Amino acid sequence: MNDSDQSAKKEEFYCKECGEKLKAPKKCFHCGAYQRFNWVEFFKSLSSATAFIIVIISVVSLMQTCQEKQNAKEAYKAAEQALEETKKAKIAAETAKEDAIRESKELVQNLELATKAALEKLSEETAIGSKAVKELKGRIDEEGSKLDLVSNKATALSKELKLLDKKIRFQKILYAARNDDKNSYNQLKKLAEDSSYIYHEEAKAQYRALQKDPSFIYENDKIGKLSTEDLEKLLRISKNDSLKKMAGFYYNIDPTQPYMKSFHIIYIAKRRTEIPLNKRLEFLISIISTDESLLASKVADFTFWELVGQKHDEWYDEDLTLEYWSENKDKY
Repeated sequence: MNDSDQSAKKEEFYCKECGEKLKAPKKCFHCGAYQRFNWVEFFKSLSSATAFIIVIISVVSLMQTCQEKQNAKEAYKAAEQALEETKKAKIAAETAKEDAIRESKELVQNLELATKAALEKLSEETAIGSKAVKELKGRIDEEGSKLDLVSNKATALSKELKLLDKKIRFQKILYAARNDDKNSYNQLKKLAEDSSYIYHEEAKAQYRALQKDPSFIYENDKIGKLSTEDLEKLLRISKNDSLKKMAGFYYNIDPTQPYMKSFHIIYIAKRRTEIPLNKRLEFLISIISTDESLLASKVADFTFWELVGQKHDEWYDEDLTLEYWSENKDKY
């Protein structure tokens, strides 16, 4: 194949749209499609499209304008109707106002008439009631006088009852103190020292009498006449029993037997001299400070002062004895 044949074969063209053979790469005479970009046709098409869009926009704008005009007409019509309703409401309000004023005037007139009649009636009733009030006041004053009299009697009776209650309380304390209750005895001492207490003088005299009651001394002398062996038999104590064991016996004694406690106190403190003095004194101090028996405390107190060889003016003063021991126990 020569060069001219090859050149002729290379110049063959086909349509991009329909595929038919073309003589030149321009417009297809079969389907009319351009084989290259045609600026003239492009601008023609663009102009047509732009014109069509403008027509559409114009139509839409025209439709909106018509709709707005229609809406404006409806709004104007609604405004006219509202104005008409407002006029009607104004007329109704004025009518109601006139009716209210008229009714108010009638109500005031009726009220004036009713008030006048009520005042006249009240005046008549007041004249009648004034006399009744005076009579009632007299009766109230009379009853008030009676109540004042009753109140005064009740006040006097209340004072007497309070005084009687204090007297009863004092008698109970005195009775218990006389029956070997050391707590009541200490209460009696406080009352005797309280100058503001109503029964101060009587409490003072009774306290001094109990304080100096010599019965415990007689009991002390009676025990002192017994031999050590007799005491051990009576108390069921062995001479070999320790102080701790004998103290245990003492604190187990029936509280209603204070004299039996006295026997134990004398035996332990005076007969068991082999026990160190300070231990026997501590035993006596424990009784004085804790035992609820007045007799036992008195015997322990009297024995304590005998053993320490000291004399004091008071026959029995728990506070004095405990204070002395606190200050001098190291000496023993």
